[in-house]
Amino acid sequence: MAGAGLRAIRDKAGMTQQQLADHLGVHYTSVASWESGRNRPSRNNVLLIEEVFSLDGQLLTEFAYAGVTPFDAMRADLDQLAEQTIQLAELVVRLQAQVDHQGAEIDELRQR
Repeated sequence: MAGAGLRAIRDKAGMTQQQLADHLGVHYTSVASWESGRNRPSRNNVLLIEEVFSLDGQLLTEFAYAGVTPFDAMRADLDQLAEQTIQLAELVVRLQAQVDHQGAEIDELRQR
């Protein structure tokens, strides 16, 4: 029910899954999995969805009645944080490789 409710609200607003995902900073497949009931959004994402659509607690209540416990919500938040941490670490590695490459180019220019 909660996932179907999210889809109905999104469709009524004329928003695609990708557009909602962009507002939330998640991948569109996350929105698709919430709407299908395969997964549930974190509490933080539910609050952001409510803000996007001006729902005043409607959706949070629906997801709460769909069996989301506070532990589930915290777990979803931690999972999202872990994913973001991995993405950040990958970015740091890429940036460090660029810095190393540029440093090597500078050293080469200095030797000329």
